Amino acid sequence: MALGRSAAGYSLVDRLRAMREGGLEAVEIFYECLRAHAETCDGADEAAKLRTAARQIGELCKSLGLSVIVLQPFSNATGLLDAQATAAKRDEFKLWLELANLLGTDLLQIPSTFATPGVTFASTGVTDDRDAIAADLRALADMAAAHDPPMRIAFEALCFSHPVGVVRWQDAWDVIERTQRDNVLLCFDAFHVVGNEQVDTAQSDFERPNGAERVRASMAEFVKTVPAKRIGFVQLGDGERLNGPLDARHPLHSAEMPPLMSWARSCRLFPYEADRGAFTAQQVIFDAVRETGYDGPVSFEIFHAEQHKFDPALPKTVVARAVASWRRLTA
Repeated sequence: MALGRSAAGYSLVDRLRAMREGGLEAVEIFYECLRAHAETCDGADEAAKLRTAARQIGELCKSLGLSVIVLQPFSNATGLLDAQATAAKRDEFKLWLELANLLGTDLLQIPSTFATPGVTFASTGVTDDRDAIAADLRALADMAAAHDPPMRIAFEALCFSHPVGVVRWQDAWDVIERTQRDNVLLCFDAFHVVGNEQVDTAQSDFERPNGAERVRASMAEFVKTVPAKRIGFVQLGDGERLNGPLDARHPLHSAEMPPLMSWARSCRLFPYEADRGAFTAQQVIFDAVRETGYDGPVSFEIFHAEQHKFDPALPKTVVARAVASWRRLTA
C-alpha cells in the first residue's frame, strides 16, 4: 500500500519493479492489490483469476529477487458469533492458503476482528471472549498445518480493534498462547504499539501524557515476554502529528470509524520523517525487537492519503523514503 493503491491506478507489477530497482528486498502482498491484478487475468471465475494472479506475481517476485513475506490481511476471521459466517471464512481461508503458496510464502496474516464501514457485525455479532477467539484461530492454524506444504499464521492486534478488544500486542500474545499451536506467531506492528501507548487523537498535540515512557515500558515487557522464534514478522510505521484533535471538526474525521482508525488509514509515515510530522518512538520499538534476537523480516506498513491519488513518480519516491528511513534506524 505504501507505493499507491490499486484503486488509484497503480499497477502491482510496476510497484514491485520500483521496489527492487530502489534496493528493497522483500514485500508484503496486500490482498486488495492481488485482487486488482487478478482483474487483468483470464479465468473461469474469481478464484481461478486469483490463482493465476498469485502465480504471476510469485514468479515476478522470484525473477526480481524480491522475497514475499506474507499475504495479508485475512480480516474478520475470529470471534464471529454466527456459525454460517464462521464456516464461510474457513472456506475462504482454503483459497488463501493456495494463494500464499503460489506467491511463494508460507505465512498469512490475520488481524484482530474490527468493525469497518459496511462491516458492523450488527446482524451476526462478535465476541470478546479470548477462548472463543483462540478457538477460531486454532481451527485456521490446523488448516494451515494440514496444507501441503504446511503454512503459518501471524496474528496481529490492531489498536482500533473494536468491539473485540484485542488491541495491544499483549492481547494478541494472550490469544496466541491460548491456541497452543506452534504455527501461530505474532505479527508485531510498531504503529499499533504507539497507537495504544503514545498517541491520543483527542489531544491537540496528539500525545498521551508520558507517552514515550509508556512505549519504553511496553517494550521492556515485550523483550521479557515474547521469544524471538514466535515473532512471524515485524512492521514499522510512524504517524503524522496533526494540527488539533481529530474530532468532528477535523477534515479527516469520519462518523463511520473511530478517530484512531481514520488516522491509521490516512496519516502513516516512515520512521524519522520529522519533516512530515512523524513523532513516535519507532527507534525504541525497533531496538527492543532486535534485543529479543529476532532476525526475520521487517517491513514498513504505510497507509497515507497521498496513495489515493495517481502520481507516476510516487512509487520511486516512496521507495527512496523507505531506504532513507531504514538507514537511520540501523545506523
